[in-house]
Amino acid sequence: MSKVSIAYYTKYGNNRIAMEYMTERLEGKGHEVSMLSVTEASPESLPPADLYVFSSGIHASRPPGKYRKFLKKASLPPGSRYALVITHASPEDQGTFGPSKSAKITGGILADKGAEQVGLLTLRVKDMKGPLPDEYREKIDSFIEEVLPS
Repeated sequence: MSKVSIAYYTKYGNNRIAMEYMTERLEGKGHEVSMLSVTEASPESLPPADLYVFSSGIHASRPPGKYRKFLKKASLPPGSRYALVITHASPEDQGTFGPSKSAKITGGILADKGAEQVGLLTLRVKDMKGPLPDEYREKIDSFIEEVLPS
């Protein structure tokens, strides 16, 4: 099975909850998973993986500063595969704001490291502080099948 490294940033706990669920599901499928908070770990602490999952909310249509700083300093081998999970409270995603802009910024940072994006999941929270939508588990389950098919 695959090694998966999950790095998340959370302000209100939504990304931690979503990534804990993803970790549980991945481990249940036999994958080896490491999960860390970017506020508690150093960018050099990312273990080697077959897939990296980066998760955060957005602030003013951008990834939070601590999260961007972590990604810029993270050491990824060239050709690394990654997927993004973005929580947001944007009423609509029009590409110039919200999760699309945040994904473009994050993707640019990781592309500069030679990494390849293999998936994007956006989870619209019910309010700025959450909670996650009722169907977040089903969306994560489908996302796992997309980025790590059985």
